[in-house]
Amino acid sequence: MKKLITAFFTLLLVACTTEQEEKAFSIIGDYYGAKVTSTKGFSSQVGKKNQNYINLYLKGGPYIGVEDSKKLAAYAAVLFYVNLSEEEVSKYTQIQVSLFENKTQKDPIYNTTYDVETLRNIAALSTNFQKAGELLLNGTPSEIYELIAEKNRVPGEKEQFESVIEKMKIERSGIKSVKLLGVELLINNDTKERFLSFNGEVKWGNDTATAMTVRTSEDPKIKGITNLNIK
Repeated sequence: MKKLITAFFTLLLVACTTEQEEKAFSIIGDYYGAKVTSTKGFSSQVGKKNQNYINLYLKGGPYIGVEDSKKLAAYAAVLFYVNLSEEEVSKYTQIQVSLFENKTQKDPIYNTTYDVETLRNIAALSTNFQKAGELLLNGTPSEIYELIAEKNRVPGEKEQFESVIEKMKIERSGIKSVKLLGVELLINNDTKERFLSFNGEVKWGNDTATAMTVRTSEDPKIKGITNLNIK
């Protein structure tokens, strides 16, 4: 009987980074207060498409080891993706992320891999969080509420929503900044609907910080926010 032999080959390279990639590393490093380095590589298996990837190493800073690693790694990969041109990002099929609590740690506390197509979808939907954050800073509670998809609105809820936001701003001396930190996939066990939950922080004028969550459908064709929560 003939044996079926499957060839599999993986090569890790400490390759030169492009100017765009270096700029993206700087942006991610500033965003998370971390040191960012990388390696590149590719893997090949008979009968399957070759995989070309870059692995981002994020080390140290105030968020790694404090924020949920799974969520943080996902948005770090998105930040890398959005700061590359289509030509640059098309060189890769995957983006890997490894997180380290400090700059001298040898073994990551978390590592994962994302397909570029997945990151493209997350990046497009992340604009919902960005819009909500911008309106929270410079818009009105009414404008924020209008971001919620009509089918997810509850009669009489708008007035209460606006009142709560206004009260928060007054009691907490306004808002300094809104920052998106991570994202995760959520699945409704009953309906099997899939959602993306974008999680960030709001820094208030009284020097406190609270969580902000914006949830959307995973399908980019479904417009609007399904849920928004500010603590």
